[in-house]
Amino acid sequence: MPIPFSGGPLAYLATTSLDADFALLLIMGAKKGDLAFQVTSHSDSETESESEFGTYTGDRQDGALGFLEATSPLDIVSNMPFRTSMTVEQACMTLMSVDIALVTVENVEIMENIRSCSQSIIAYFNRLASCDTAHEEAHIVGYLHSFLNVSFMERLFDLRSVFHDIAANNNGLAGSNRVVVCWVDTVFTKLGSVLPNLFFATGHIHPSHLESPLLVAHREQSLLFAAAQLPREWRLLGTTFSSTDHSPAASRTAVVLLFCVYVIGPRLGTTNVWNVGSLRPPDLLRSLQSYLYRIDSELDQSSIADARCSETEKMTYAMVVALFASCDAHDCSDPLKFRPHIQAIISKLMKITMQSVDAPRLTPRHILRPLTKLDPAQQILVYCDFVLSWCWQQWDDEDTVDYELIDYMSYQTSIWLYHVTQDSGPLKGDQHWINLVRTVTSRCTPSAACVISRLLHYTIAIHESQSTLSTEGLDVSYKLVRLATQLFHERSHEVATEQIIVICQTFVSLYLLLKDAPGETIVKDALIEGLLMPVTHDHLASVLKSVMSDARFNGSLKLEEVLIRLNKCVHENCGLLIRFHLGVTSRGMRADPCAFDTNLITCVRQALHFVVIMWHFQVTKIAHRHILSSFLKGVVTWVSSGTSAGMCPSVLLCPLVTALSLAERHCANNHAEEIYKLWDTQHIWELCLSSEPTDLLATATFALYITATANDFACPEDLLIDSWDHMQEALLPILQRRFLGDEESLGLLVCPSICCALIALLQRPSTPAWLVAALASSPWTQNVHHLVKKLAVESQNEYETTLSAQILPVALRLLEAVKPHSRQTTVNLSTPKLLACRISSTFHLLLVHEDV
Repeated sequence: MPIPFSGGPLAYLATTSLDADFALLLIMGAKKGDLAFQVTSHSDSETESESEFGTYTGDRQDGALGFLEATSPLDIVSNMPFRTSMTVEQACMTLMSVDIALVTVENVEIMENIRSCSQSIIAYFNRLASCDTAHEEAHIVGYLHSFLNVSFMERLFDLRSVFHDIAANNNGLAGSNRVVVCWVDTVFTKLGSVLPNLFFATGHIHPSHLESPLLVAHREQSLLFAAAQLPREWRLLGTTFSSTDHSPAASRTAVVLLFCVYVIGPRLGTTNVWNVGSLRPPDLLRSLQSYLYRIDSELDQSSIADARCSETEKMTYAMVVALFASCDAHDCSDPLKFRPHIQAIISKLMKITMQSVDAPRLTPRHILRPLTKLDPAQQILVYCDFVLSWCWQQWDDEDTVDYELIDYMSYQTSIWLYHVTQDSGPLKGDQHWINLVRTVTSRCTPSAACVISRLLHYTIAIHESQSTLSTEGLDVSYKLVRLATQLFHERSHEVATEQIIVICQTFVSLYLLLKDAPGETIVKDALIEGLLMPVTHDHLASVLKSVMSDARFNGSLKLEEVLIRLNKCVHENCGLLIRFHLGVTSRGMRADPCAFDTNLITCVRQALHFVVIMWHFQVTKIAHRHILSSFLKGVVTWVSSGTSAGMCPSVLLCPLVTALSLAERHCANNHAEEIYKLWDTQHIWELCLSSEPTDLLATATFALYITATANDFACPEDLLIDSWDHMQEALLPILQRRFLGDEESLGLLVCPSICCALIALLQRPSTPAWLVAALASSPWTQNVHHLVKKLAVESQNEYETTLSAQILPVALRLLEAVKPHSRQTTVNLSTPKLLACRISSTFHLLLVHEDV
């Protein structure tokens, strides 16, 4: 039951029980001399209720307490108006500017300012805890940076000590066993109950006003008593959980405060949290180690298998692990750390937190089937990405770490990749999550490469067992491939050559094992893009040969199976297109005008891409020549049928013509034993002319085919003229910078190939002299001559500088070749360079000439 004391404003006393709403009474309270409250133990009578609260009516010397009729603190608080116009940021700035030496009971002005600040701060946390919408929450969260920094926390602890001393000294309680609680403890209570759930929840925080008021009051009462046990100084906060003199609740409260400052604070943009303040990483690390030993001694082994820990315990474990990882990463006092016991405890806590009860044993299938829903503790370990990179570094050595732990780390990585930003996946744009994983992998690139390689091997093991990946597994596989590609592109110098070769081998093997489902085709595009990173070019030829010739894996047989399956589908779809073109019905129904199966187009395009890569890197005998030739012939017929029906997609024409260009080179280089030429060159030229000249991708592949076939093909004059016009209508807009966006960059890449094709047309032995004379005097030639000469003299902007570097050597030779009597000038073409690019979110392979 409450009794009066004259401890001044903003402080009150407690012993065994305390309603959380007294914290509000505290900051809403009056000035010096008004009543404040302390709560003592209940009377000796076991029947007396502890929930009876009242207001004191007068002084009693005999110890009896006089009360008015019982009045609930909830009623008292609800009638107290919120009297402050101060913003949260202003409140924090005001508290930071307060001179601690001047905070006394007699200094009424400072006391009024502190009361106003405390009102603003606690009202802010109450509002944050009762947000109804994510939008409202996002708006309010923006102010948290004012709280979550070391300097402000140290100031709160200083003020807390001052008010504790005022309350104790003014009531003659100094040195007693009673617990003094002040408004700062209430701030800590609000902070600890709101923030961990807020920042690591998939949605916004669960509104506390939807819970029972009694439950909220009971929880805040417990947290308030825990906050009252904290030490007087911020730098001593680690001693709360490193010793056995404090309750578990007090230890959790200390962990929460440290977690908010050192983990959540940096997420909000707070910088240098480990480089300021009196609490240094080595000191906190020692306290955390002591706490980990204490937790380990209390853990029951059965809790790991049965996942019986409460949610509160799991939250504490997760925050301790995150704190330890962050602190250890910033502790430079002992660079050669070897702590097998501590690492074993941390791995145990992480297993308890992430344990999936329905699948306790980790298999490759389980590892690549991540948890789709995470509780708050699991969210902390997943979204604190530095925990994962720290674990990669700690458990990278397979000689000192058991395989069970390695598998668990792979599982943890799988969960992280799945949840890294689940709303962005491969169909919604990747840049956001790619930027995030770039930050994570940059901390420990070699270790990240090892984990990626291991997970890719698990993916291969699943497919080799004739199983398929779940939707979640495909999402993880896609992100694994993109993550490895990012490492190849940006940090290859940090990855061992052997590791790069191993990852390339897994890319090729996985590509051949994946089927034709839509989710799998997305992964296959990412695999091709990863294989064509510049760092892989030196190793790709040997990698491709080793995989295709591996007797156990039998890559050639797997490719043949893919080509046979696709060829069958192509012939069926081709029949539908022919029936549509002829108006023939099938089973009483007219053929579908949308007979081009988009997923089949993707699968055929990817098969053509793989063949192009093989041939480009001089890998021969990739499949039986009958199967390969029949497949190419079938695709030519299919695309031709689509063109006749007015539905030929250029996304399929380009990889087909690129593959045929390389096939023509193989035939010209006496590799007839590898492929039969079952297509007509003139028909391919005509097929390419069906596309628009401004379709730069199609024009570039046509230019490649011209350079491959012009000398050996008896081209009719009308087809030659049409081809010349097609090329020149693409080149002139590039010189005049009439393309925009991605097409502008694509134009810079393909313009040398277009010039090479024009030279090849002129250098054909059968090109008539009158045609060369006509071309030499054409307005187009004069226009190109003027633009090229202008480029040779000066470049007025960045585009012209790049264009000049790309096109000038070959363009000058083109102008020389177009002159009369200059046709014998030969141009030695370099080997085209194979590039991977995305245009309008569609993946393409492009063979281009860079120089001559």
